[in-house]
Amino acid sequence: MNAISSPLRGLVWKETRQIVPLVLMLLAVALCLITLWSILDAPQTIAQFGHYIPLLLPALFAAGAGAILVGQEKETRTMLWCSTLPISPVTIVGVKFVVALVGLLLMWFCCAFIGILIGDNRLPGNEGGVANTLYWFAHSLFILCCGFYTAWRMKSTFPSLVALVPLAALPYVATSLYFGLFVEDRYISLQEAAWLLTTTSAIGCVVMGWLAYRAGIHALSPATPELEESGARHWLAAWRPANSLPVPETPFRYPLSSLVWQSIHHNRMTLAVLVILILLGCTAFGSIGSEQHTRLWENVLALAIVVGAIATSWLGVFVFHGDGSANRLRFLADRGVSPTRVWIGRHLIGVSAISLGMVAFLISSCFSLRNSRLEYGYFAPSMAMVGCVLWIIYVVSQATSQWIRILAASAFIAPVLAGVAVVWLCGAATMYDAPFWLVSLCSLLPMLATWMMMRRFMDDAAKWPIWLCGAVTTLLFLSLPVVPFVIDVAAFPGISPAAKAALIARTRAVPNPGDFQPMMSTISPLQKLQVVQPQDDVAITEIVRSQGFLPQDYLSIGDLDADTHVPLHADLGILAQSIEYAEYFRYLVMQNSEDADAVEGFGKWIDALSVMASRLRMSARWYDQEVADQVEMWLTQTLSREELQPLRSRDFSQRAIAVISDQENRNAARRRAVLLSFRDFESNRADEERDDSLGGFREYEMFQWVPQQKRHWIYDRLIDRLAVDALELIDAGESGQDTLSIRRKLHDLMVAPTTPFDQGPYGAHQNQIQPSFGYGATRYPASTWYDAWEGQAKQLGN
Repeated sequence: MNAISSPLRGLVWKETRQIVPLVLMLLAVALCLITLWSILDAPQTIAQFGHYIPLLLPALFAAGAGAILVGQEKETRTMLWCSTLPISPVTIVGVKFVVALVGLLLMWFCCAFIGILIGDNRLPGNEGGVANTLYWFAHSLFILCCGFYTAWRMKSTFPSLVALVPLAALPYVATSLYFGLFVEDRYISLQEAAWLLTTTSAIGCVVMGWLAYRAGIHALSPATPELEESGARHWLAAWRPANSLPVPETPFRYPLSSLVWQSIHHNRMTLAVLVILILLGCTAFGSIGSEQHTRLWENVLALAIVVGAIATSWLGVFVFHGDGSANRLRFLADRGVSPTRVWIGRHLIGVSAISLGMVAFLISSCFSLRNSRLEYGYFAPSMAMVGCVLWIIYVVSQATSQWIRILAASAFIAPVLAGVAVVWLCGAATMYDAPFWLVSLCSLLPMLATWMMMRRFMDDAAKWPIWLCGAVTTLLFLSLPVVPFVIDVAAFPGISPAAKAALIARTRAVPNPGDFQPMMSTISPLQKLQVVQPQDDVAITEIVRSQGFLPQDYLSIGDLDADTHVPLHADLGILAQSIEYAEYFRYLVMQNSEDADAVEGFGKWIDALSVMASRLRMSARWYDQEVADQVEMWLTQTLSREELQPLRSRDFSQRAIAVISDQENRNAARRRAVLLSFRDFESNRADEERDDSLGGFREYEMFQWVPQQKRHWIYDRLIDRLAVDALELIDAGESGQDTLSIRRKLHDLMVAPTTPFDQGPYGAHQNQIQPSFGYGATRYPASTWYDAWEGQAKQLGN
């Protein structure tokens, strides 16, 4: 009993020890991905795709378990040792599968735990209910069975991994064919599709599990002896001369041509398949702008591009695996072959395949762009873009294959890391403004690392220096692209601590005005026309006449006379409509100044807008002060018209002139709003869920010339400088000093450097400014302060 159980325990221990590194590596990769997503500050990406990161763990483990437990032992001849043990082939096959199944269950447990860490406490893919969750588990088990089948059937590990990819897609293919052939006339819910996929995967598990079992039993059975060839050709064998090659004078020089020949002929079928897939992917890239725009065609292109990218990654893995593994290159190292020459020879195949893919992309682009649909806004990649993407995928994958000696692990981890590298470098170039030369330098770091470690890799020496080099390379790869961004952010000037303390002290001395009232409106007369939908012009005329276009017909912000002590929050849409109605009555008055109804309506709108301006001045929001400026600017320019000079003596004109000529109240309101807005922003600065609002201004409304990622890091300093400059402008304008230098500082802070000062919103051309109530009316705070319209308002008061 002990004689039997001891080898069995040793077998279980051996299989477990082989599978543990794969589990640890996959967990480390998943945690690195989640950390990188957090560094990129992409909460929307985490919300949409974050819970798919743990989903990769069981699938990758299932794909690599068979290659490690079976394929790796075939290459190291450990399988022959297993066949000599006093254990039946059935037991060996069963132990390997049970150990892999336990590992798969462990990966699913880790999957749920990592999902909780990223804020998603449900199993990945649970959108379709229980069926969807069961499908993901059943499909991972199906991949596990397929992996064992290909590993038992094929002699080499790498071809078995390549053959696993189409087998893993069989449930998708079968389900798509079923829906395409038998279900065409109705909507297919996610839950229904998930149940069918689960059923298909379960059936596939039974079939592939049985095939894997039979293949394992056959592989562990005694081999059939190969007999000498007999027949008509047998008697000629004795007369056939021996195959002999001329012996070179320097047999150990190993030129590059010999190394390339070795790489090609080691596994010609696998290499040919990878090159063909790369050509298909590049051809699909070049066909994006073609006239074909059906959903099936787009899905085919997307699938070809993904497969081409994976093939490029596996071509990089092929560099240091297969005939490029350390134990095979040891033969060359023992004979003094230069590591640099071997390194170049190993990469010539990959670089040539990528170059050939670029030719295929160029030819495909030439054909597809002849009658392209780019005029409709479709995207067409450039040759440089495709080349850079393929290069990054290749260099990261070849480095991964040198750092991770387990082929099954590197074959499935390399595409994931390569995809992350592409996203990272593209994000660094677009979001962090990394210069092209620095991105190019980072893409060369993995190649430099493998070249530096080539001698140690060929000698099959201790692995920790290679791992240390990989860690340093990864750190530089992730940090170098953002170094200019970090320097730029750190060098951006803010205000001094003393100025900050003085500003905070000033905010504490300002009382809050209390409650406010938002602007509200009823349905406008023009909107009522759309609701009623009159049938003829007479009905339209009657409706228009029944609507007086007066403030009481449109505004519903309370009694404008009684509630003048309540601050008002601006609504540009309501104000824009109000100005249009006021302009309508102004036009009637200018056409006929004797029209009493027109004068009365014009006066009511002047009063309404004057009250609005006064109540906006009471608001604690900086945004409302900017809108009040626009209202007062319109009142000033309207009442300054010579055609309306006879109406200046009317009561409504005098009330409006009293509002717009009160410079002291305007200065006090602006100063109070700036201080209170800054105080609210400062109090919310430590709040992680703050809305980044400064007195009604949103982050996306201001500082639009600053890149989004940079604005996120320097936003607080921008607000500090804006508040200080605005207060300085108020002090200078109140005392009658020149404000040109302060306007220049505001221009440098708020406007893109490419815009000249004279052409910007703070320049001298502001003397001709017109009131605006559109989207850009308040994009530049303080741009209308102490302009010519305020002097014009004072003259009206005098």
